Amino acid sequence: MRDVIGKIAQQTLECARFIRDYSETKNFWKRVGKNIVTETDDMITQYNDALNGLMQQFRDQADRDVAIFVQFAGETLDLSGMAYAGGAGLDTAKQYLPGTRTDILSQITKWISSSGDSVPRVMWLSGPAGKGKSAIAHTIANWFDEMGGLGSCFCFDRHREADRRHEKIFSTTARDLADCDPGMKRALADAVKDANSLKNTTDIIQQWRKLLMEPLKKFSTSSVGPVLIVIEALDESGGVETRRNLLRILSSRLQDKGLPKITELPSNFRILVTSRPLPDIEKGFEGADHILRLSMDDIPPEAVARDIHAFVSDELKELSEFQDTHLAVLAAKSDGLFEWARLACGYIKESCFGLSPMDCFNAVVNRDPGERKNLLYDMYRLILGEITPKDRYTKAQYQQAIARFRSVMGQILATAEPLPLVSLQAMRGHFPEDHDHYEIDVVIKPMGALLSGTTNSCTPIRPLHATFQEFLTDELSSGDFFVERTKAQQRDLAFASLQVMKHGLGFNICDLKSSYLPNSQDTGLPQRVKKFISPHLSYSCRFWPTHVSTSNFDSEVANVIKSFFDDERLLFWVEALGLLNAIVGAITMLPLINQWLKGHSGYEDVRSTVMDVQRFIQVFGGMLLHSTPHLYLSALPFSPINSTMATNFNARFPNNLRLASGRHLNWMAVQIVISGHTDWVQSVVFSPDGTRIASGSYDNTVRLWDAATGQPLGEPLQGHTDTVDSVSFSPDGARIVSGSSDKTVRLWDAATGQPLCEPLLGHTDAVRSVSFSPDGTRIASGSGDKAVRVWDAATRQPLGEPLQGHTGWVNSVSFSPDGTRIASGSEDNTVRLWDAAQPFHEYTKPLSSALSLDRSCTTHRTQESTIVLTDTWNNHVIYFSSRLEHMLHNPAELLEGASHHGPGDSVPFLLGDDGWIVGPNRRLLFWVPPASRYAFHSLGTAMVIPRGGAELDLTRMAHGTRWSNCRDA
Repeated sequence: MRDVIGKIAQQTLECARFIRDYSETKNFWKRVGKNIVTETDDMITQYNDALNGLMQQFRDQADRDVAIFVQFAGETLDLSGMAYAGGAGLDTAKQYLPGTRTDILSQITKWISSSGDSVPRVMWLSGPAGKGKSAIAHTIANWFDEMGGLGSCFCFDRHREADRRHEKIFSTTARDLADCDPGMKRALADAVKDANSLKNTTDIIQQWRKLLMEPLKKFSTSSVGPVLIVIEALDESGGVETRRNLLRILSSRLQDKGLPKITELPSNFRILVTSRPLPDIEKGFEGADHILRLSMDDIPPEAVARDIHAFVSDELKELSEFQDTHLAVLAAKSDGLFEWARLACGYIKESCFGLSPMDCFNAVVNRDPGERKNLLYDMYRLILGEITPKDRYTKAQYQQAIARFRSVMGQILATAEPLPLVSLQAMRGHFPEDHDHYEIDVVIKPMGALLSGTTNSCTPIRPLHATFQEFLTDELSSGDFFVERTKAQQRDLAFASLQVMKHGLGFNICDLKSSYLPNSQDTGLPQRVKKFISPHLSYSCRFWPTHVSTSNFDSEVANVIKSFFDDERLLFWVEALGLLNAIVGAITMLPLINQWLKGHSGYEDVRSTVMDVQRFIQVFGGMLLHSTPHLYLSALPFSPINSTMATNFNARFPNNLRLASGRHLNWMAVQIVISGHTDWVQSVVFSPDGTRIASGSYDNTVRLWDAATGQPLGEPLQGHTDTVDSVSFSPDGARIVSGSSDKTVRLWDAATGQPLCEPLLGHTDAVRSVSFSPDGTRIASGSGDKAVRVWDAATRQPLGEPLQGHTGWVNSVSFSPDGTRIASGSEDNTVRLWDAAQPFHEYTKPLSSALSLDRSCTTHRTQESTIVLTDTWNNHVIYFSSRLEHMLHNPAELLEGASHHGPGDSVPFLLGDDGWIVGPNRRLLFWVPPASRYAFHSLGTAMVIPRGGAELDLTRMAHGTRWSNCRDA
């Protein structure tokens, strides 16, 4: 059935293309005096016959396949929580005027509709700024969407780099395809069903393999006709490093074994990429036979002139004073730049300061910008000069107008992500200097030809073209309109953000319905977040530390920070971060605040509080993301007695659980307990930037973890056949080396989790330790065969002979910081130093002060609680203490709908591995941090051995739909 549907789709596309081209073809042959009626009738007959035959095949198979569709009708396909780049899709306002760019659009549509394995999977459309690449991309995407095609449009935007769209490209693409096709949706849901980490992985190579390529293999894409993925403005994806892996995927240069290449996409898949021809993109695509190259510079000049003439004719059609001669002059002046023509038309139509449209026209066409590359900059100068005409102001007025322009544009360019006019105004109202408090729409609204959002106060304000920002920040080009990026701008935004939070944050800001529910199950929560957390409040919560840390120290800002950390608003900020899914950002940014305050007297207590808040978020952050009410119900009560969070805020939330005993005085060393391995963990190491952790285990796997949240990054790295005894990152964090009891050394790509090569063979016993050299070019390994080996990290070949000398297992190896020496430690009670620069069969004598290793050691066995279970919960008595009077009052809502469990059923209210105490129907009662799970007094416990574990007093605890009463006095 699907094959027949695919053929019908293909035939329909061909018919549509014929109909689209018919009018233009007919007019052409009429002009040359020919009649095409006969040829047209023959084509229509062929299309009718083909479609009739396919429809008959469809009817023949319909009855047979009904059962298949019925089988899937009741499936629940859950893709909630999968990372998706909002706002990165199709923008129909950016399309070309119908009838323009017909040649290149026809060339692209024919490539999309072509069939056969020999058709290139990728087309790269390149060209300089202003030539109209984006318009082509959006025109093609819209055409394909209107044709009912299966596809995705993903647009990068340099003004949205804070969104980190480059980390969501294939999760977004996969979601788009799943929304269009039930088969793809089913395959994608299967892929993430038992792998929640895949839903939010930032590893695009994992996304490529697990979310796109593997699901595509599970259903026949040939049955859906052409599939189109548009990747627009690749050059605006960030720096060279942010698109390195994407270029590797698109150019089919993934070296890792087992990773699917782009050439393995089904033959009906097409990927259209547009960008400026930046050096790294040129180099990345160089020599790739599966990439079809098109350049905007290859379009014949006469075709470009014709299209721009049509464009300006349409733009100025309501201005009757413009004749065809005017339009021809304007089109010729554009020199092939559509962006210039758009700016010129906008300037002419929005004439101001007493100038008529014809005056504006004359100003445009009579300018001599010099070289072609300056055309856009010259147009920017003309438009800005007319918006702020120097000759119509007094000197003081002009200076004030220019100062306001620079201030407003500086604010727009300094924000970490675009904000709408209403939010920019709200933040400016909190700038520290009174002279900055003015209505900014007087600056922004006349700039409709240059900025988005000038007519809609809720649309983010951003330059319509990337070259406008480049112009403003180039002093030689922009002159009076030069906008300098300064630390003072960062200071203003930091101060404003803190003030926005002061006035905008509040307790239970989004009206969370019940403490029993995870955020994901609170109906309507995403809509309430948008309603109650304005764009400028959301922005302030997420980016105030960024602005503070990038500004010079300022005592006024520092005092506002001091007040903020002493106030209840601090808790409300953490609450908002949980609702905005922005916890991780706070963990990485708070140390920068501490550094910013360092060395300035009077702020020692603030620095201590900042670090205390960081520890609080590290311990409780994952729990807050899961269910935000437990910031108050679980995190505060379990905070150590001497912590700032507890001393400042516990008394303000009296109707809460209380630790009757076992509460820690200070933060314990343990922050997060990371679970995932199925056997002993033998080795752990941080990545050089501190954001990831690698671990090696007796379960024969290497795993990667997010160091801030403890969440797994991708799937386990599998390949070793015995215990992984040692793991180490390369200095750049891009590779991981592991040593195993299977006698091998393995190299892994840290981004993809895939092996980079075959195992390194040479040791004859377990590899006990591995280490990279400081420059990442060599690897040292120590083994139970008593030898140290050195390997070339690029060729994976041994360098010289094994280093012999130890008489026992070599348990540890390490390079010196300059890479010239290797130290090794052994069970022979010695440490040896080796000259890593000399031929490797030579070695030094053992250190004269060789360390003698004491084999005696003390081991500590974890002391576990002894739990005796009773049926007390079924009798409405719920307590986690040795004293019955500490029981939970009013448990009716918690127990609603619960029934007594029979033999073999799980008992509610036990402490789970994830730290949650969960009642009937998976209702969340509270969460226990790792440091308090030891010897925890669980429900119905007769005795806990040893004594001293946490016992809870629940007598005043607000919970369920009444959870917000925890704050009542």
